[in-house]
Amino acid sequence: MTTVAECGSRRRAALLGSAPAPAEAARLSLADVKRLRGAADADARASIAAKLGRTFDVLAADAATGPLAGAILGLLVKDVEKTVRATLAHAIAASPAVPPAIARKLAGDEIEVARPVLEQSPVLSDEQLIEIVRTHAMQ
Repeated sequence: MTTVAECGSRRRAALLGSAPAPAEAARLSLADVKRLRGAADADARASIAAKLGRTFDVLAADAATGPLAGAILGLLVKDVEKTVRATLAHAIAASPAVPPAIARKLAGDEIEVARPVLEQSPVLSDEQLIEIVRTHAMQ
């Protein structure tokens, strides 16, 4: 015979298993990485870029996930859609874990992409910022 408590526990478990918790939905998941491989939709890639940006510091610090996070970051920074790069730039602009080469690439992009990195990046030196401004003065 099933008790009310057991029934409630099963229902709770089913509910928890069927929908990601809000914190989980905001984090990059393996499903996101798999979806990125075939994502033709720029909005989907931008969503994944935002998730990566929100969790990049934690992922980069972990020896198990750091190389994968760096590889995904490297792919997204080369995305043809400006909205994807801009979303990524906004999400990682203030991160001290972003490789300087990635920060320089984003800072040298179109101004909509570059602005948050130029304003917030702790990994770009004053000399690098001056060089970027000098070579992209029109923007």
